[in-house]
Amino acid sequence: MTQGDFNLLSKGIKALFNKNNKDTEIKKVVHRLPNGDSYEGGWNDKGKHGYGVYKRADGLIEEGQYENDHHVGKGKIIWPDGNVYEGEWNDKGMHGYGICKCTNGLTEEGQYENGHRVGKGKITFPNGEAYEGGWNDKGKHGYGICKRANGLIEEGEYENGHHVGKGKVTFPDGEVYEGGWNDEGPHGYGIMKYADGTVREGLWENAKEVE
Repeated sequence: MTQGDFNLLSKGIKALFNKNNKDTEIKKVVHRLPNGDSYEGGWNDKGKHGYGVYKRADGLIEEGQYENDHHVGKGKIIWPDGNVYEGEWNDKGMHGYGICKCTNGLTEEGQYENGHRVGKGKITFPNGEAYEGGWNDKGKHGYGICKRANGLIEEGEYENGHHVGKGKVTFPDGEVYEGGWNDEGPHGYGIMKYADGTVREGLWENAKEVE
């Protein structure tokens, strides 16, 4: 084979290779890794591309959109324990708006960033209690409203899952407290309006009125 023939053959192979690379962007593949992971779906020369399902050896399943081997758009994550997330995602997990349903009956819906809760969200607990407002990975965070199963309503400030600053508590019997609070209840200066019309204004310490 002459040098000219070799160069011509090389150009032909490169042209075919480039064509195949374009074709793979719309083709599906089944790819199994030595560690037991497997992927089935769209593919290009950089990896996962388009819609696909990635099954990890530990039981976790990721299903959704990929672009050049990165998670983009929306997806679904199923953990080995049965918890399920559906919504926007990136390579670090939940990212953007999404809904997570846990096997214990808890459901959370809201904003995430790189796998963490941010901004605002809604948490519905198995016992019927519901919270809506600011949140982070530790729970209620910022301003929010919590409606308990027994009819009690809490509205106010939270920090890392705890009552802080000021809040309003409406009891099932119609009594209303407004003022400082903590996890125990009224704490600091506040006003309590009783169902019979009585109003008491003063200081509370861990839900007990200070004489």
